[in-house]
Amino acid sequence: MSCLNFGKEDEEFPFEEEALRFFKGKLPSWDTLDFRVPIWRERFRDRLLSFKNALLGSEEETLIDYLMGLLEREEVSSNRLRVWVYLFENHLFPLLERLVFYRANEPLGLDELSFKLKEIGELPGYGRVETVSDAINRIIALLNCGGEDD
Repeated sequence: MSCLNFGKEDEEFPFEEEALRFFKGKLPSWDTLDFRVPIWRERFRDRLLSFKNALLGSEEETLIDYLMGLLEREEVSSNRLRVWVYLFENHLFPLLERLVFYRANEPLGLDELSFKLKEIGELPGYGRVETVSDAINRIIALLNCGGEDD
C-alpha cells in the first residue's frame, strides 16, 4: 500500500476525507488564510437583517429595509462615518433590541422602550417621537444630513 492511498483498510488514516483535508491544509488549526476583518457595512447589514427577521410582519420591517438599502448605496465620508456609527450603535440598535424584547414579552420591557424613545426624542429633529417608527424616521433623517463631507 502506498503512503498516498487512504482507504478504509488503512489503519493509521481510517477516514479518507480527514486525510485529504490534512494534505490540502484544510484543518481548522491551519485554515486562517481566508481570514479578514468584516467592514462596518457588513456588520451593520447583518445586524439589521437579524432585527428584520425578528420583526417580520411589523411596520418597522419596511424601515429596516430602507436602512439596509441606505447602507448599500450611500457613500460615507470619514466625518459622516463617525455620525453613522454613533447613531447605529448608540441609538438604533439599542432601540431595536428593546423593541424585539418588548414584542417577545409583551408587558415586560415597556419602560425601557419608552425610555429609549424619550432619549431619541431629545436628538435634534422636527416633530415629536411617540412611536418606534417615529424614532427610526428621526434616526434616518439624522443619517441623511449628519456630519459634513470632507
